[in-house]
Amino acid sequence: MRRVAGLLCGLLLLSTTVFDTDSAAGHAHQHDHGHLHDHMTEDLAGTPMRTIEARTTENAARIQKATGVRPGTARTKAAADADPGQAGSWSPVVDTPVVPVFTAVLPNGKMLIWDSVGDLPSEDYPDHSFTRAMLWNPADDTYRRVDLQGSNIFCAGFAHLANGNILVAGGNANAQLDGTVHTYVFDWRNETWTRGKDMAAARWYPSVAETANGESVIVGGGPATAEVYQTNGAIRPLTGFTKYSARLYPFLSSRPDTQLGLFGPHATAYTITTSGNGVITATGNRDSILRDYGSFATYDIGKSVVVGGGNITENGVAKVPTRTAVVLNSDASLFPSLAPTGSLSTGRRQLNATLLADGSVLATGGMTSTANNALIDLQNAATTAERWDPATGSWTVLASAGRIRQYHSTAALLPDGRVMTGGGGVCLACLDAGYLEKNIEYFTPPYLYKKDGSGGLADRPAISAAPATVGIGANFTVSSPQAAGIRKVALV
Repeated sequence: MRRVAGLLCGLLLLSTTVFDTDSAAGHAHQHDHGHLHDHMTEDLAGTPMRTIEARTTENAARIQKATGVRPGTARTKAAADADPGQAGSWSPVVDTPVVPVFTAVLPNGKMLIWDSVGDLPSEDYPDHSFTRAMLWNPADDTYRRVDLQGSNIFCAGFAHLANGNILVAGGNANAQLDGTVHTYVFDWRNETWTRGKDMAAARWYPSVAETANGESVIVGGGPATAEVYQTNGAIRPLTGFTKYSARLYPFLSSRPDTQLGLFGPHATAYTITTSGNGVITATGNRDSILRDYGSFATYDIGKSVVVGGGNITENGVAKVPTRTAVVLNSDASLFPSLAPTGSLSTGRRQLNATLLADGSVLATGGMTSTANNALIDLQNAATTAERWDPATGSWTVLASAGRIRQYHSTAALLPDGRVMTGGGGVCLACLDAGYLEKNIEYFTPPYLYKKDGSGGLADRPAISAAPATVGIGANFTVSSPQAAGIRKVALV
């Protein structure tokens, strides 16, 4: 399952190498454990707790004893890792009480993170009436549990609403992996969940995208008819768009002309007007590749890069995931113009593509294997980060992560310019392999370091004044004591 990372609305100032927002110093962990283990008892339904809690751990220990390597540990490091000013750097691994499967950045810089009802595959649990969730503070690695009661929003889709709240649609209804009709909204100010209106049909693996008018469009996950979550909380069917029913997260992006673009993972792409009942205004092929378990990032106004993925068997013959990437530009016409761009150093599947604060794109995690459409392949993991430069169209290999991030992993840009990655596991194949990454790592991109080879962090400019809101198409002023040395301002 691939989940597109949400990004915080905020200003990031680009000087020669650096950004504005300060990163708070780390402090001692002060965790609010809440009901960390309470739900585990509910999960068991007669199965001994030790058996349930120990299965992944025991498998991991068995594999480590046989191979000498902990499942999920990266085996190689890139030669460029020595100078973080060129390759960036990775933090130590930080354990978390929830597997970071879904991650949403909130306006206050905290992360809303959730997974499922437990560490094991959903098929192993009879009770799906709750979801483990937490608020994580990347400034000091502390957290507070904010579990959702009433539904399991594992395999749901989500988007940011205009006020910064998080809309979640669909999820996992039962051990048979049926979808749900439920929607929920997480209020980031009050740190509480609220049940929303039900959708017309149950969804499992839908995507949700906010459009320019503040509405959110829910596509896929089973039902063919898309639905629109309106600004008043009501939900209407989008009967003019019934072309995507797959239980595989579609690639969605809001266009500058206020329409919605759908451009993956299948090759056929659509442009949809979402007002009223909706209408398809353009249809065409993105490329010839089924990019299942690929990823994408919208890196500029109306511009997105789609990278990696691909069905890795064809007529029973194993293939490697694709290295290729393609750029879609929706500024000029109803169907976006298409252009190939540079390729990754190796094919990747199960990767995450994350927009960086300078407008480039970071690829992390995934697998390079020819395994038969496997959800994980720890022997053929992609652990180096790669950065795509839209100005040159080329990818650069950066430093390597300490842990393997494949199925059920995530990545998100933080307001201080770093990228947080985490998760991996929570599936049958993961259980057998002892693969459970209940932890996070932080990647500090090269732009946060000095370029003199010292490995020291660069000085950071500061914002002294900025407007609380900005109108669409309006000019606005941002003030900084370092204004003379700042050559670019980016609104993310």
